[in-house]
Amino acid sequence: MNKKQKDLKLQQIKNILRSKGWAEDRYGNFKLQQPTKIYRVKIQDISIRYELQWTRADNSKDWVNVRSDYLKNVEIIEDNIKIKDVLL
Repeated sequence: MNKKQKDLKLQQIKNILRSKGWAEDRYGNFKLQQPTKIYRVKIQDISIRYELQWTRADNSKDWVNVRSDYLKNVEIIEDNIKIKDVLL
């Protein structure tokens, strides 16, 4: 995947996430808040991570990786983003 293809794919991913109600934060990550859960899509230089916010017993919070893959392997199928076997 060359730089132009990568930039186009990233733009498509960001547009799809925005259209589905995901909000971009100041770090360039996308978050979606459900009534009881918060999800995040973290876009890195060559990879993408789909994460869930986890609250521990002591009320500290961490992000848990649900699925991740290289950008070259992420598929865009009919306005959905497919990371391995998960559709966003």
